[in-house]
Amino acid sequence: MLGRPSCPDCESTLLVSKIRTSGALLRPSENYYRCFRCFSKFTPTTETDREGGETRSPRRTPLPNEAQTRTDIVDVNLELTERETKFRVDEFTVTVANKSDEPRRVTQIDLRFDDGKRKTTPKNETVVASETTETVDVRWSWIHPDQHTMAIDVEFDDESVVSTETELPGIRNDGESR
Repeated sequence: MLGRPSCPDCESTLLVSKIRTSGALLRPSENYYRCFRCFSKFTPTTETDREGGETRSPRRTPLPNEAQTRTDIVDVNLELTERETKFRVDEFTVTVANKSDEPRRVTQIDLRFDDGKRKTTPKNETVVASETTETVDVRWSWIHPDQHTMAIDVEFDDESVVSTETELPGIRNDGESR
């Protein structure tokens, strides 16, 4: 990873290196990092992973006054039907668990495929109440045979993101059944 830490919240390695304000170019403090993707702020201290020997940043601890906004993707249901050269999506739902003190509103779902394609799905906004789970329907039509894995990013109204990666089921062109 070239010695760069990854964000403890979204695991992105793209970090803010410069901030332009009113024509001035500011560099963030060396006492912390800020994630470019989810704007999470975390310290540069690292710990060694005992199994692999790689260094990684510890998970960010919330400030005492900060509301707990822990939200996770707990299930992905994707049912496909093979149609000639691609797969039709019969059902696609993502179950989100809100373990925070306040309700969270899902505003957008981004899909990233292993073939490099990235799509933002249209969806009805869903509010996930505090300490509950909610199933979000994702409107999507087709999966192509050369797409084997998909990363799902669920974005909320406060611009935070939770992500998961899933392997796509079905029969592929290489003859393997999954």
